[in-house]
Amino acid sequence: MAWALLAFPEAPSGFRAGLLATLADEQAHLGLYCQRLRALGLPFGSLPVNDYFWGKVAGFETPLHYLAAMGLTFEAANLDHSNAYREAFAAAGDEESARVLARVHEDEVSHVRFAVQWTNRLKDPARSDLETYLAHVRFPLGLNRAKGPRLDREARVAAGFSPDFLEAIERAPASHLQR
Repeated sequence: MAWALLAFPEAPSGFRAGLLATLADEQAHLGLYCQRLRALGLPFGSLPVNDYFWGKVAGFETPLHYLAAMGLTFEAANLDHSNAYREAFAAAGDEESARVLARVHEDEVSHVRFAVQWTNRLKDPARSDLETYLAHVRFPLGLNRAKGPRLDREARVAAGFSPDFLEAIERAPASHLQR
């Protein structure tokens, strides 16, 4: 989100304010994750991290490219992944980590809603949200990466996905990362 603030200084002020609010949520999530890591004996930095997202930013030419990748793919997939991890932590008896993931899931709905709303505001009125997404998302990202192993349809409806967009996500083949 901080990268997007710098990359798109001419974007509408409401878009930039939404990025800033999302950034604050993401920083809060990181704080919660760091607390859990410390409590479990794994201080921040003791495990390798993935830079997958950063390898994709070169293709983000406009706010719509950013929204397609970050909000409508990565954040949308996290609607499912946060549920899966919450359930796994609960099954393992780690209720505190499960609570953290429940909080993250709630926030992700608003992050995805931000992406849906701004995609609809910035898109060509002659194009649907799905057409706009497909025109701006860059391979290897796409509909199959916009979901996890068990799709949370209710969260996507709450986030404002159009029926056509939601159906396209549901029909997309599973990503190889979901096996």
